[in-house]
Amino acid sequence: SSSLKTDADISVYPPVWTFKPTLHSFAQLFNELDAMDALINSAVIVGISTCLAMIAGTLAAYALARFDIKNKNFIAFEVLSVRMLPPMVSVIPLFMIAKALGIYDTPWLLIAVYTLNGLPFVVWVMRVFIQEIPQSIEEAALIDGCSRFECFWRVTLPLLLPGLAATMVIIFMFSWNEYLLASILTSADAK
Repeated sequence: SSSLKTDADISVYPPVWTFKPTLHSFAQLFNELDAMDALINSAVIVGISTCLAMIAGTLAAYALARFDIKNKNFIAFEVLSVRMLPPMVSVIPLFMIAKALGIYDTPWLLIAVYTLNGLPFVVWVMRVFIQEIPQSIEEAALIDGCSRFECFWRVTLPLLLPGLAATMVIIFMFSWNEYLLASILTSADAK
């Protein structure tokens, strides 16, 4: 409600509960402070990182769910344990690596960081969705002459669409709401 109040109504004590709404703050935000550029920049960075995390994470989840890999349950747990790492622990090493590589304050750095932050969650969630699909459907496609990739693309992926959509929304929101890494790893150019 404060965004719709005038400056005088925001700071008055006791608080004003009934007021005449105004869009002055939004006009000032987009006209004087160029918030539209930052909004578009954020949408592009988060969109690209979400797509990359979904592609790589879904393929990794498929491998963990369908192939006989030694210690695959341990690998899945280790992937999830990376997600439990607080962002504050990794921000200083990421800052130092970005400075050394010369990619500090670039959108590519944020895309890489957001992709890597979302990847463990995608792998963990999509692995469960893939395990819920009966393997006999894929075996029938393999018998009919599909390659393993065609089987994934034509049979498994269409069955995964609801899980992909739900996971994509969650990963998008995680990246969109992340502020700590964006504020430390960027300054003026990629804000």
